[in-house]
Amino acid sequence: MKKTGKVLSLTAGMVLASAFVAPSASAAAFAYHGYDVAYTSYYDRGLVACDKEKDGNYVYAEGRYWHPSNQVMVLRVDDGEDEHCDNDYITYPIYQIRICESRVGCSPWRQVS
Repeated sequence: MKKTGKVLSLTAGMVLASAFVAPSASAAAFAYHGYDVAYTSYYDRGLVACDKEKDGNYVYAEGRYWHPSNQVMVLRVDDGEDEHCDNDYITYPIYQIRICESRVGCSPWRQVS
């Protein structure tokens, strides 16, 4: 009986400890166009554009967000043709993203959760 009491006590302690775990940071949302990628960062207030193809096409990411004036605004991050990533940050959370490539088109808008 004593062993059972200890096990129950340990189990209750684990349940209580798990209730106090800090919430995790928001997960990034991704949009792809071929190997090029756009994703959110910084609690969905950052937008990153990555040109991952050596094809000479210009790449940019777009993120839609609500402005306090009740207008849908678009944050655009240009990455160019340098095969690296560029980013920008805004005050308001982004709710949709897409990645675009010159002469090729854009990915569908991707909802940010």
